[in-house]
Amino acid sequence: MITIVRAHVKDGVVIPDTPLNLPDGIVVQLQITSEDERPSMLELLKDIPYPHHFKTSAEADEYLQNERNSWWD
Repeated sequence: MITIVRAHVKDGVVIPDTPLNLPDGIVVQLQITSEDERPSMLELLKDIPYPHHFKTSAEADEYLQNERNSWWD
C-alpha cells in the first residue's frame, strides 16, 4: 500500500506532491479526503485494531472520548 500524504487537484486530476514511481498501467485505489475534513466515526472505528472489543460501555465511551480529545491536541 502506498500512502500519499499530500496531493493537489488540477483540472480534475489528482497530482501527488512527490512522484510515486509506479509502473505504467498499474491499477490503484484512491481514498480522497480534504485536509479540512475530520474523519467520520465510522472511519475511526474502522481503524481500531482488530480484534478490539470493550468489556463495558464505559470502556467504549472512554476510548471514544480520548479519540475526540486528540482532535484538539
